[in-house]
Parts: sequence; structure tokens; C-alpha cells
Amino acid sequence: MRLTVSRSLLCLLALSLVLACRAAADEIQFLNGDRLTGKIVSAEGGKLTIKTEGAGDVTGGQVR
Repeated sequence: MRLTVSRSLLCLLALSLVLACRAAADEIQFLNGDRLTGKIVSAEGGKLTIKTEGAGDVTGGQVR
């Protein structure tokens, strides 16, 4: 019984950490509905730069 409770608590802790990391990311939604997740590093002169894991730094224009 004790092993089951410990395993359940460990799984709950792991899930909490994963969700907390995901919540720390910024998400950009484009006009066509596509989304890009990462960390916003710059938003100057109408251009937005976001750093992503898969695509690296992505810069887009005409930020609204």
C-alpha cells in the first residue's frame, strides 16, 4: 500500500513539473490559427522575435 502511494505522489510531482515548464513559455497565435511556442526575446519596431526549441529564433513583422 505504501509503495502505491509513493508511486502516485511521484507521478503527480512529475506531471506538475512538466505543466509548470509548459506554462512558462510564451505562445504566439497567427491570423491563420497557427501557433508558435517559445520565449519572446524582442518586440521592437513592429517586429516580434521569439526563440523556439525546434526553429531557433523566428522574427515576424506587423505585430498587432
